Amino acid sequence: MSTERPPGPDGLPLIGNTLDYFRRTYDYRTECAREYGDVVYMEVMRTPTYLVVHPEDVERVLRTDSEVFKNPEFLEKQLKPVMGDGLSTTTKESWRWQRRLIQPALHRNRVLEYEDLMADTVRSFVEDWSAGDVVEIDRAIERLTMRILILSLFGAGISERKIDEVADAMRGLYERSVIVPSWVPTPSNRRRTSSRT
Repeated sequence: MSTERPPGPDGLPLIGNTLDYFRRTYDYRTECAREYGDVVYMEVMRTPTYLVVHPEDVERVLRTDSEVFKNPEFLEKQLKPVMGDGLSTTTKESWRWQRRLIQPALHRNRVLEYEDLMADTVRSFVEDWSAGDVVEIDRAIERLTMRILILSLFGAGISERKIDEVADAMRGLYERSVIVPSWVPTPSNRRRTSSRT
């Protein structure tokens, strides 16, 4: 195994690639993969971070050799207050326990129960698009995912406007929790700190 660092974009002093990584999430990662290849090195939140693109490499990181790889600490520190102890912010042991807990709900037969709901939601979501329209795919996928999730959990009685409000709120929480580190004394960080003491 090579110890040479993979290629990647130059970052800014002190903050590295943090701004582009979070502000232009999908576009930035796509550009990096095109320019630098299947494994890209960057610094995010003062943490060495690797973007892994090739499906075989992704499988290796997430499945085959998952014990060797871990999420950056900033994910846990910044996202945990917003997302709780979820699958993306937890330790390996807790992750295994949570995965075993939800696995029956993700079994192929259970997911097939939602097949019509997902297909109908996708169809209605894209029916307003016209040939030649420019679509911000990352935001579109977020909204589509949120619609499917909410409709799966709560049924059809929720308006599109409410679903969009939830999607916007989740994006706002995510962006605020990650872009500004918790040690920066912003008003929201000070309120969060004082509420813990």
